[in-house]
Amino acid sequence: MSVQFHAAFSNNAAQTFVGLLAENPTWDVARDAFQMVIRYPDGIEYDDGAYVLAAAALITSKQVGAPALPPPYLGLVATLGEVPAAIQRLAVQAFPIAIVEQKKLAERWLEPGDRAKWGAAMDELQEALARLEAGL
Repeated sequence: MSVQFHAAFSNNAAQTFVGLLAENPTWDVARDAFQMVIRYPDGIEYDDGAYVLAAAALITSKQVGAPALPPPYLGLVATLGEVPAAIQRLAVQAFPIAIVEQKKLAERWLEPGDRAKWGAAMDELQEALARLEAGL
């Protein structure tokens, strides 16, 4: 994981999510991912959490100081256009729910060095979401 490859996209589930967005280039795909996690916080599957992290990274990518996106995703963000305020609010609500389970999985599956890098990237993403929320 590095600045060139954001940690939110470092798994197959996130790649699947990006594929779904590419097939249906609308922020509604992200909205659905956020709503699933918000509605069923106790039943989050791995993929649900990965979708939320990837969507949040895409949504915050235009901010100064936000974690860098991998170059292939910059075109997707441009195609998706401006993020509706309602979907931004959902991102802010869904991220804290999703990150809890994702952190547990990172503890279990990532090597200590990779876990630290992943955690730092998620902290940056959380900070970007806080700035987003402040502007809503």
